[in-house]
Amino acid sequence: MPSLLQRLLRPFDALPQQLSHNVRGALWMMASSVAFGFMGAGAKLSGGDLHGFEVAFFRCVFGFVALMPFLPWRDMGSVLVTHRPGLHVLRALFGSATMLCIFYAIANMELAAATALAYARPLFLIVLAVLFLGEAVRWRRWAATACGFVGVLLILRPDTGDLNAAAWAAVAAAFLMACVITLIKRMAATEGPLTMLTWFSIASIIVTGIASLPHWKTPDAGVLAVLAGVGALGTMGQYFALRAYRLADTTIVVPFDYFQIPIAWALGFLMFAEQPSWMTLVGALIIAASTLYILLREARVKQAPPPHDASRPT
Repeated sequence: MPSLLQRLLRPFDALPQQLSHNVRGALWMMASSVAFGFMGAGAKLSGGDLHGFEVAFFRCVFGFVALMPFLPWRDMGSVLVTHRPGLHVLRALFGSATMLCIFYAIANMELAAATALAYARPLFLIVLAVLFLGEAVRWRRWAATACGFVGVLLILRPDTGDLNAAAWAAVAAAFLMACVITLIKRMAATEGPLTMLTWFSIASIIVTGIASLPHWKTPDAGVLAVLAGVGALGTMGQYFALRAYRLADTTIVVPFDYFQIPIAWALGFLMFAEQPSWMTLVGALIIAASTLYILLREARVKQAPPPHDASRPT
């Protein structure tokens, strides 16, 4: 029997089959960007009544509720068994801290600026890959990384002396997400996706719940409904992105992920009357361009055939 989620998403699965896999993947990724964009707007709307930490807690709770129908409850032991409990703990701590930072930033700064800064995570990922994964990075990607950090500085504008906790939280969220991605790369060899997701969901509820206790304010029914929508949209965004990556080449769908930045810009203007400065716009464009170049360059390097060794027989 199909799950509720599968029944709800059945119309999306009826996309014209004559479209190529890459086109359908791009459409799925655009849908993911829309879902995450509205999730951010809902989080900011809830942040007017609740602390950002509490918004993060309810995001984790409702995210786990959305995961529950997919868990094999009769065989949960096979899901929870792990070979790397230490890495699960680290991933849970970094991932929970990422949520706390990004939802705090969204609640206390312009939606478009917070979203753009969150997309700086590939810049930190390059540095972490060199330090902890031993990856070789050539000058082109280092140059793109430097340009990306220039875009971050344009949004933060440290020369104005207007750096606040929310801006630092957005940058910290990008760094912490890069740490999470680095850990996932190490864990993927032995840990299944459902195991990682279940461990993280349970741990994130505990961590964000503890963090939200000093700021706790019981939400009314209206705010709780918005928070439920935030959790549902987050789960839908992850599902749409997964479908995109399964259907199409990564180099095709990744650029459409950045569709979330103009969506955040539009929602911030329409819902909260936000008008980001031109420097924020330029900084967002630089971050998007530099991180896209890094991702596409990395994909091209991985797809390139190894150099031919004339001393070895064909």
